[in-house]
Amino acid sequence: MTDLPPILSQLRVPSLYIIHIPLCQLGNLDIYTETADRMSVPKSFRAHLGRVPSTVSLADRDSILVIIDAQNEYAEGILKISDETITYSRPNILTLLQRYRAAHAPVAHVVHVTPPGAPVFTPDTPLAEAFPELAPQLERTSPDAPDLDFEVLVPKRFPGSFAETILDDVVKRAGVKKVVLTGYMAHVCVSTTAREAAQRGYDVVVVGGCGGGSGYTGGWGRGVGGDGGGSYEDGYD
Repeated sequence: MTDLPPILSQLRVPSLYIIHIPLCQLGNLDIYTETADRMSVPKSFRAHLGRVPSTVSLADRDSILVIIDAQNEYAEGILKISDETITYSRPNILTLLQRYRAAHAPVAHVVHVTPPGAPVFTPDTPLAEAFPELAPQLERTSPDAPDLDFEVLVPKRFPGSFAETILDDVVKRAGVKKVVLTGYMAHVCVSTTAREAAQRGYDVVVVGGCGGGSGYTGGWGRGVGGDGGGSYEDGYD
């Protein structure tokens, strides 16, 4: 496979102890938590409780890949994320998508929809469309598919991908308990979806380097979600 920059991240969210960014392997893509250039890395709530890191096996097809809001709005619209973040994260998401497809594993493409004339994700414009390389292959989708080899389009209207959508039914159809999240924005739709999934009893993996968000300063004086390197932990304790 092609060489990629190190994929790194650890999400630490208040009171959400079953979210964990694992030391694991997806195909030949290593996903790990970066510790370089840090004097110490605080443990997540889950680690304090002695819970083991989550792992994902494409060979076992034990997870579903969820790509959240990978749409042109974040590259070209008023919600535009930095070019550096988009340039870094899109190829990484594509690599994961290709590996899920090669493994005949399930994929859910979540897209945000807005009313006609809305200034963001404007319907019937390129801003509402998925990044071309990440567009769903809906020909893989069949309501009667006998196995996990499918892709589904999941429209949503709220930050959380489970809120008033078909996503929970899609995950149940896949018969898996592990949800692998990628996409935008890390500090809004991705983190909200992670909490929703955890509350439903799913084991959640948020993949560093496969998403991003707007770079603003949080209450702790650190950037939140704007790092293309996947520093999702910034601004969270």
